[in-house]
Amino acid sequence: MKKKVLAIIGGIGLALIILFAIIYSSLTSASVVTAQLHIESGSVLVNGQAAVDDVNLKEGDLIETGTDSEATVILYESLVINLEPNTKITLDDLTQAYPKIIQEKGETWNKFTKLSGVTAYSIISGNTVASVRGTAFAFSKDKIVGGEGEVEFIIDGKQFKVRENRVVEKLKDKIGERDANNEEKEMINKRTERTIRELRRLREKQIEKHPRIFNMIKSRLNMDNAQIKIFFEDADEGRVDIDEIARKSPIKLSAIDKVVKITEKIREMKMVRDNSLNGTSESRVA
Repeated sequence: MKKKVLAIIGGIGLALIILFAIIYSSLTSASVVTAQLHIESGSVLVNGQAAVDDVNLKEGDLIETGTDSEATVILYESLVINLEPNTKITLDDLTQAYPKIIQEKGETWNKFTKLSGVTAYSIISGNTVASVRGTAFAFSKDKIVGGEGEVEFIIDGKQFKVRENRVVEKLKDKIGERDANNEEKEMINKRTERTIRELRRLREKQIEKHPRIFNMIKSRLNMDNAQIKIFFEDADEGRVDIDEIARKSPIKLSAIDKVVKITEKIREMKMVRDNSLNGTSESRVA
């Protein structure tokens, strides 16, 4: 009888441990979405069908923007691909370490943030291939504009290393390299701001996935929703320490770490953009 009681108690204890582990994991884990679509304006097609916002994507999906539409595809919450109007891309390979995109037409702005396990990235259009391990660039058929860092670019078998504010393009069957003009530099700054908006949105979605955790943090910071929003805006500008969020968390959480890393990347990008607007020749951080 005694052994039976002990066995029951042991079973209950084990069940409670398992239940606690499940609850803890659900509260603290920060699952990564493989590929997601955000429709910024107009209508967007996925595999020829009208898409809805915030839809998850899969390998092989074809995404197409129309004449008056813009969209963003985010891979592994790390790689941000902004699609301009009249652009078509296929998610050719979604291996996390090395995803690959095929761009059939149009123009994309690609930002590699290194936030979630992606180590390298390639985008292909016809005879051109851009491969990166941490950078930002505009990509279209026969042309690339370096936004930050360095891009390995192959066109018609010729290889280039394209740095910030440099352009490689093919015009009338001739391939040339030059400095970005004022219009292209302005484009870089606008695309950077667009990527920052997408990262802020990604951060908001991360917070929405873990309401209990962030409610605890708001309580510890003695802030309401409006005040925490201002806190993040100040953190983006470097006016407050984003690590305060992690310090106020009762336990170490991957979800909190992700929010902190996204905020740090936003701050980094804003510094790069501001330096560019102010004419500072400080090198960009990939």
